[in-house]
Amino acid sequence: MFSSFNSVRSVITLFHSAKSQPSITVLNFLKNQASLQSSKKFDLEILTTPPTNDQLRTILKYLGGGVGKVSAIVPGANGVDEASNILQAAGSAAGDEGKLVTPITVDWLNGKAVLGNDEHGLKKLIEALNK
Repeated sequence: MFSSFNSVRSVITLFHSAKSQPSITVLNFLKNQASLQSSKKFDLEILTTPPTNDQLRTILKYLGGGVGKVSAIVPGANGVDEASNILQAAGSAAGDEGKLVTPITVDWLNGKAVLGNDEHGLKKLIEALNK
């Protein structure tokens, strides 16, 4: 009766900037992984807008650093509200003027996030989908 719950696919979100070589590298890696999956384990969502306030809080939780790690995502920010203000002031595109560090890869279903072009972290994120 509940067997359909086993077929729920993760949504992997990539906060992406086409101006960022690491972001382009991660995008290509994720697209390649998606095409290699014989039974598709995830849907890839590519966003060129920065994360919302709630998404930012969730990403920080997934990174394990809490609010203290916000400056790794938005340089110069001392909290989530300040990070959101910086991103709103910068405009709507992810990675604009170095305000948001891209790429940020998030597996919402499994509670994992990878910041930057961390090849080891990305591979672990993908491997966890296959378990």
